[in-house]
Amino acid sequence: MKNLLIILILIAISYSCQEKAKNNTTEETLEKEIITDENAEIKIGGTYEFGDFINKKDVYGQLLVFPDSDTSIVFYLSKSHDALDYFYIDIDEVMGRTFITDNKARFQAKSNCSGEDYSLYLEFKPNSVEIIQDDEGGGDCSFSYNFRADGIFEKTNSEIPKSYTNSFGDQEDFENWIGLNVGIDFELLEKRNDIFYFNNQAYTGTAIREPKVKEYWQTEKEVFQMQNGKLHGQYVLNAWENGVCGNYKNGLKDGKWVVYESYLYEVQHYKDGLKHGEWKYYDEMESDEPYKVEVYENGKKIK
Repeated sequence: MKNLLIILILIAISYSCQEKAKNNTTEETLEKEIITDENAEIKIGGTYEFGDFINKKDVYGQLLVFPDSDTSIVFYLSKSHDALDYFYIDIDEVMGRTFITDNKARFQAKSNCSGEDYSLYLEFKPNSVEIIQDDEGGGDCSFSYNFRADGIFEKTNSEIPKSYTNSFGDQEDFENWIGLNVGIDFELLEKRNDIFYFNNQAYTGTAIREPKVKEYWQTEKEVFQMQNGKLHGQYVLNAWENGVCGNYKNGLKDGKWVVYESYLYEVQHYKDGLKHGEWKYYDEMESDEPYKVEVYENGKKIK
């Protein structure tokens, strides 16, 4: 009987210890969950809005954030005002790629006034982002002539945006922007027998040539997409009054090309590097009808 009593006591003690251990584990788990929640990584991607964006009243804005890696984002920031002019709505925008550290980022852009650098500082919080504009000598109109980029933008959608609509009303894909703006310096490539090499390997990817200039109106940027060392994919040249946009295929011009210089505008067509199809010439960017049309077939003019 005495032995039975001892056994029952041991069982009771064992049960009590198990319950205590279970309760401690539950408390520790709950505590860990709380701590984890407090220190949870902020999901930066999504849509943020400033002011009365829905009704487009007063100064309002939108920030679209597209994470392209674990440490970097591509963003599109726009701000507008509905009453700055009776004839139009003023819209200013900036787009770029920057790196994130501890939910903070700094992006350097060019002033709308002088072409001098200015910075945007972004600090992300669970449901908002604060943007601070530092003019750095660029003047009060670094971002806009009429208002600043500063403000707290509230998060309205956590879904990662796939595209953005620029101030001209054109919808553009973030992935396409990345393909044309994220790449290596073109000057790092070595060309041998019409093949571009990077570190002695035929290069595949995007290369960007953007020489430093003294004046903002001298700015020029070329983007080359390549595959196995050959120009393959989109080619873009943006300059102050000139521009080119087209495609290469295995090192040769192919398909539709658009060329403009000041008010002159051409739509060209190529096949395997040769003029092929209609070539249309316009005397103004806004002109609906070309003043001249030429037709080519395999490099020969037939009309």
